[in-house]
Amino acid sequence: MQLLRLLLFPFSLIYGTAVWLRNVLFDKNILPSRKSPIPTIVIGNLSVGGTGKTPMALWVAQKLGTGVALLSRGYGRKSKGYLEVLPKSSFEECGDEPVLLSNRLPDHRVFVCEDRVLGTHNISLDAPETGRILLDDAFQHRRLAPDLSILLTTWDHPYSSDWILPTGNLRDNRMSARRANAVVVTKCPSHLPNGAPEQWRRKLNLHSSQVLAFTCLDYQDAQLALDSGKPLSKKVVLVSGIANPKLFEAYCSKHFEVLNHFKFPDHHAFKVSEIEQMLTSIGNFGDCNTLVTTEKDYVRLKEHFSRLMDINIVYIPIDIRFLWGEEELLDLITRENTTT
Repeated sequence: MQLLRLLLFPFSLIYGTAVWLRNVLFDKNILPSRKSPIPTIVIGNLSVGGTGKTPMALWVAQKLGTGVALLSRGYGRKSKGYLEVLPKSSFEECGDEPVLLSNRLPDHRVFVCEDRVLGTHNISLDAPETGRILLDDAFQHRRLAPDLSILLTTWDHPYSSDWILPTGNLRDNRMSARRANAVVVTKCPSHLPNGAPEQWRRKLNLHSSQVLAFTCLDYQDAQLALDSGKPLSKKVVLVSGIANPKLFEAYCSKHFEVLNHFKFPDHHAFKVSEIEQMLTSIGNFGDCNTLVTTEKDYVRLKEHFSRLMDINIVYIPIDIRFLWGEEELLDLITRENTTT
């Protein structure tokens, strides 16, 4: 796989040049960017998925309170255009992450629109009480000029050590990180090594005004989503359809006896045949009656619950815990009239 990616390096040069040129055109105002009628905060990354944008969006929304609305593209949905995520909305209609955000933030309004400029305009009309709009995964949506940008990168795979697609996982040039007001290193070990902030500030080539923060995943108590009436078994089967399931599997292995792990691509829409495979796998282990999944996968498994009534389904919510820089980031997002 690595050899194949190296062989694709010429295509990375072509793609990287195209991305660089696009950014230059926006930076020079040759391609126009528009401000939202309501102040905006963008959360994003330079790579393709797996940096923890949803837990970060939850944290920001909770800190800002009910005056913030959330806007997402709604990746993977079958609908198009501008929609509000309602209590009965399905992931097929709105996407799994917007439905998750709506479930976790019942006092916030959540919307989806692939055109973020149109989405922010419509929110200003439909929800005029909104004081801020929080946009999930919109760092590359240059047509919208955000008031504040938070860029995420992971501890194990920082953008500073990555390459542009398809040789690496970057969908944007490293220099684009200079547009961010804050950079958050996510999925860190539970304790930062001495000197990590200073080392990472140099590694990421941050300028002095950029806030730097570090977070780790904070797994919450398992939630029973489907109760078969049977006691939960310690032996479990895992199901995940996320960008990087390694940390989820490692956590579950500490708390359960994991017999099997069904791994699917990020945002995967489960098929009936795959549900049958899960049931068969559980049935092959006589003393196993429990399927453990992520909160995002629970949103997509829910439509198959009628086929899964004979087993227990448990999902594990994820939040973030700050190791460094929380006060500085909180001050940045709550500061009035913050602009880039």
